[in-house]
Amino acid sequence: MAMNRIVRQMYAFQERNGTQGKCMDNAVFLKDTLTASGRHAQVQPVIATWTEGSDVKIMLHMVVLDAVQGLIDPSFEVARHQNVRYALAINGSLLGKGHLNTTGLSRRDAVVQFLKFVNDAKRINAGMILLSDPAYYNAQADFLGATRGSHPLYG
Repeated sequence: MAMNRIVRQMYAFQERNGTQGKCMDNAVFLKDTLTASGRHAQVQPVIATWTEGSDVKIMLHMVVLDAVQGLIDPSFEVARHQNVRYALAINGSLLGKGHLNTTGLSRRDAVVQFLKFVNDAKRINAGMILLSDPAYYNAQADFLGATRGSHPLYG
C-alpha cells in the first residue's frame, strides 16, 4: 500500500474543501485504512506546536501511530506548517509557551479537552466507531476512491 500517496490524497481533499477541525475524523479514516491493509495503527491525541513568525501556535490534535511509519499526521490543517512538533502529553510549560491556535481555550479548558481526546482515542482504538462528521468521513473516502480507482478501504 502506498501510504504516503494516501496521505497526500487526504491532504488534497482537505485543502480543496478548506477542511478545519476534523482531526478526529481524519485520524479515524487513516487508522481504518491502515487496519484494513493489515497494519497495526492507533489514534493518538497530541499537542501540536509550530511557529508563525514570532508566535508559537499550539493546537490540541489527533494523529495516527503506525507500527511501520510511526507518527502520521492525517490533517492538512496542521501538517502544512513547517517544523511541527508533536507532544504526547500535556504539561503547564507547554501551554505557557503560546496561545491555543483556533480554539481560544483557556489553559484549564485545554487540559479538559485533551483528556477528552485521550478518552475518545481509547474508545476508537478499542473498536468504537466515533466520528464528529460521518458525511465528511464518507466524502473523503469517496474522493480517495475516485482518485485511486477504488475505495481505499475496500480495494
